[in-house]
Amino acid sequence: GTTDDVKSQVYFYVNVSEDAGTVLNGTISSHGNDTDTATVELYKSGETTPVATQTVSGNKTVYSFSDVEAGTYTLKVSKENHVAREYTVTVEADLTQDAKIHLIGDIDGNGKINVGDVAKVNGHIKNTAPLTDEYQLLCANVNGGSLNMGDTASLYAHIKGTKKLY
Repeated sequence: GTTDDVKSQVYFYVNVSEDAGTVLNGTISSHGNDTDTATVELYKSGETTPVATQTVSGNKTVYSFSDVEAGTYTLKVSKENHVAREYTVTVEADLTQDAKIHLIGDIDGNGKINVGDVAKVNGHIKNTAPLTDEYQLLCANVNGGSLNMGDTASLYAHIKGTKKLY
C-alpha cells in the first residue's frame, strides 16, 4: 500500500439530547377547602392500575405527567367532598386536558349548593327538565341509588344547615 490507498475518514459527532417524552398536563378547577389535595390518576385504557399518579393542592392548580406513551387513557381527578370525574384522552403529542370537579350536590359547578341545585334535581325527577349530563347526574345523586326526593331533602337539609353533606 501506498499513501494513495489511504482513504480519508470524516467523523461526525451528533449530540443527541434525551427526548423528554410526551407531556400531558392541565389545570384542575374545584371548590371547597383550598388546602385540600386533589389526586390525579392516569390509567391506560382498560387498565385498573394507574400508570402515573400525582397529588396537587388548591382550587385552581396544575398537574403534569411527562414521558407519556402514545395511546388512549382515562384521566381520573378526585378530591375530598367532590364527585370524582373521568376524562378519556388520546395522547399522540403534548396534550393539555383541563379538568373541573364539583362539590357533592353542586350540580351547576358554581361552588355553592343552593336552591338552584335543588330545582335541577326536582326538574329531573318530575321530568320537566331532565339532567342529561352524566357528571351532573353524579353530582345530584347525593344519597346513592336512584335520583329521587331523598336527594332533594338532603340538599335542602344541607342548605338549611340541619344536616350537612360534608
